[in-house]
Amino acid sequence: MIYDSRIRDQILRAMGGIPLATALALSACQVGGVVDEETGETDTDTDTDSDADTDADADTDSDADTDSDADTDSDADTDADADTDADADTDPGCVQGTAPILDSAYYQNNPTLFGRFVICEPDANPRHCPDSTDVSPNELIADVVGFGDTGWMWWDAQMVCGPVTDITTDCCYLIDSTEFAIGRPYMVEGTAQVAVPDRRTGWSAPLTLERSVDAASAKQLGEAWAEIGSYEHASVASFARFVQDLMQLGAPADLVMDATRAMADEIQHARLCFGVAASFLGHEVGAGALDCADPHRSQSVEDLVLAAVREGCIGETIAAIQASEARDLTTDDAIRAALSTIAEDESRHAALAWRFVRWALQQHPELAPAIEREFASVIAEPLEETDPMAEVLHQAGLLTKADKAAVARRAFESVVRPCAQALLGARSPMASA
Repeated sequence: MIYDSRIRDQILRAMGGIPLATALALSACQVGGVVDEETGETDTDTDTDSDADTDADADTDSDADTDSDADTDSDADTDADADTDADADTDPGCVQGTAPILDSAYYQNNPTLFGRFVICEPDANPRHCPDSTDVSPNELIADVVGFGDTGWMWWDAQMVCGPVTDITTDCCYLIDSTEFAIGRPYMVEGTAQVAVPDRRTGWSAPLTLERSVDAASAKQLGEAWAEIGSYEHASVASFARFVQDLMQLGAPADLVMDATRAMADEIQHARLCFGVAASFLGHEVGAGALDCADPHRSQSVEDLVLAAVREGCIGETIAAIQASEARDLTTDDAIRAALSTIAEDESRHAALAWRFVRWALQQHPELAPAIEREFASVIAEPLEETDPMAEVLHQAGLLTKADKAAVARRAFESVVRPCAQALLGARSPMASA
């Protein structure tokens, strides 16, 4: 919570010292809730606790117990029976629930959203729907909404289940997408490009971890850290491209200089992440060749600025706060030090994105409505699920999917929204997410 206010203040200072009280007042006015002056968080419900539901317990679901699932029993699963297994005795199966249906019309109004969604396969025979294991959620999204400047850029959609049983007219699947990449993603036609991590020398920083885990857990944790390292590795290319964008737009020297420095930061982040991975896996880890080809990328001023809004102002801001959350949860000093470096650097990178967008808006005030729509289109829905490995993940400096969704929602309300309001001013309301 304290880190949220720190990064918010850092962004406001970077944009020219806009008073915090002004930003928070604007945000509270548009959201219609109560803003905590210390943390900047907004609580829009009518109960007396600080979570986002309308019951009086301390979790974020709408039932009356204190666990994080959506039923009214006290076990840790998400079915409605009183046991803790995942069998099908009283489970409802794969159902839509409150998840919206993602189609082209919905996407037009919500191009940068994340959470849980139902998406239906075009032209499929509802009598013979493929099993969820045979369906790629990312390819399905591409078929339904197409590539380009999509909001699925800096995270990866995951299949939850399917086909959805309460929709019988189409072959529909429940997916979620809450994975913000730590770092600035290298996007090509709506997909984050990464190099496959593998046994490779020269990329792993020498780290010694304090806590030992069993072999199976060590492999899983090592692979998770290697994946994070691959996104940090790709961030080097992303900032190199950002430097070119800045030069093309005639940006001031300080923006170009800080973007160039960010490339070196991302190299160090990748080495730290691969170093943690190597400690878990027992061998050095690194990234191979990264496919940087992007022949169809738009070079219009509007597209370049909106990419900075999505990838930097929103994506990097939230990712920096997620990194700080993971840092506070880990029990390992080496991992905590690595995450502390990453969180602090990423907050500067996020502030750089906000500075650039503010400069671009001064040069091109006609972009204000498009920028406003980009911020307003973000929807953050909490996930109500329990990860049996949560404790192990936390100790290793990793967040569960539910953690990431909760932190993203909080970060958007306490940091991104008030900073966006400060950037855009009070000319026109930013729609609440």
